Amino acid sequence: MKKADTDPSPRKKAAVPPKTTDAKPPKPRKKSASRPSAPAAGIPEPAALRRGTALPSLTVIAARADIGYGNKMFLRGTGPGLSWESGTPMVNIDSDLWTLDILGATGTIYCKFLINDEKWSAGPDYMLEPGSQLEVTPLF
Repeated sequence: MKKADTDPSPRKKAAVPPKTTDAKPPKPRKKSASRPSAPAAGIPEPAALRRGTALPSLTVIAARADIGYGNKMFLRGTGPGLSWESGTPMVNIDSDLWTLDILGATGTIYCKFLINDEKWSAGPDYMLEPGSQLEVTPLF
């Protein structure tokens, strides 16, 4: 007899596939009648649109003036966030560009620019309508 026929060699065990479960994927949730569906793009609508109310208008005021390093531009006037008694600081975008966004204006805005909330710009008050944009070069 041959040795290969009589000598059993260890055999490799067959790989056992991982256990599977019969669990079903979760069911999609039903839409609630009180919760509006999101737009197709996946971006939620602002709450004001869901309620059927108009969004507040955005009014942008910009001043082109190089007022010197370390100085700040302020705006005084009538409108949301504005007052004639104390100025609202503007945002410095560039060396000579200052801007202020006013949200929710419902009437005509009257305003004037100030350096460091002390030195008033020359000339009459500036006037703009809600939702408009104004860029001026005030003189001091």
